[in-house]
Amino acid sequence: RGASVVILAQSTTENPSLPGTVQQAVRACVAAGGDAIAIKTDIADEGQVQAAIKDAMKNYGGVIDILVNCASVHFPQRCADMDVKRYDALANVNVKGAIVVSAACMPYVLLSKNPHVLTIAPAPRADKDWLSPHAAYSSSKIAMGFIARKIHAELNVQHGANVSVNTLWPRYAVATAATNFIGGETLVSMSRTPACVADAAFRIVTTPSRNFSNKNFIDQDVLSAIGITDFAPYNVDPTLEK
Repeated sequence: RGASVVILAQSTTENPSLPGTVQQAVRACVAAGGDAIAIKTDIADEGQVQAAIKDAMKNYGGVIDILVNCASVHFPQRCADMDVKRYDALANVNVKGAIVVSAACMPYVLLSKNPHVLTIAPAPRADKDWLSPHAAYSSSKIAMGFIARKIHAELNVQHGANVSVNTLWPRYAVATAATNFIGGETLVSMSRTPACVADAAFRIVTTPSRNFSNKNFIDQDVLSAIGITDFAPYNVDPTLEK
């Protein structure tokens, strides 16, 4: 659809254990028909984020229509086994990063005619079955959901803005490099492709912002609502029934 995309991330060099760089993401955006730039940024560093956003706005007209908070660190460990440095990285990127980036972007989001803030996180409520195997990661993602709820309240309830602030979470595991790192090919084969989340996100952020806010979406539910009933094409293994 000709979108202009700015990607903030630190992954500028290939990591054998977790493939993918911001340059590759930029090339994918351009191949899909958009315009994209990458700015190496530690999203937990307020100064770096402010500088990156200001630099990006010089290229793209000073308005942000869509902010997607999707950066995430995942260490699938029990609390008793969690290395403190790893926990700090997890909390800094997942929780602090969402706050810092949202705050830096908000003046430009408020200038949009159809402003959306979409956070890739579950609904902000505790689920003991999901929390138990990796409480540190799960609690950080739930915190991102609470942050989204608070941004909605600050902008729309307290100040009368019209920003659609929501969360989106997959129904099933998504086949990413991180999923492969955590569960290997077995988990990947049972997962859905990233297209399922991407298609749901597209439907959310292209809807008029006045239509809804403070919603906690599940990708399958979003796509079901527009008439999609066959989800096999989204499965890594199309023969797998879900």
